[in-house]
Amino acid sequence: MTWTAYCPKHAELELIGDVTEARPFMVEQVGLLGTPERTGRSACEVRAITAAGCKVHFIGGPRWNQ
Repeated sequence: MTWTAYCPKHAELELIGDVTEARPFMVEQVGLLGTPERTGRSACEVRAITAAGCKVHFIGGPRWNQ
């Protein structure tokens, strides 16, 4: 499967060439009193290099941690 990410430099979607870092984290939301509440969901902060050689940084779903 091929993945794409938005490249701000070229203002278009580019193919992901290499994932350099993927850090999982638990998703939280702000509760009624302004305090963080757990949602039970996870996501990944991903840093990658596109096929064109641009560095991209985005939030992806839990599949990026595999």
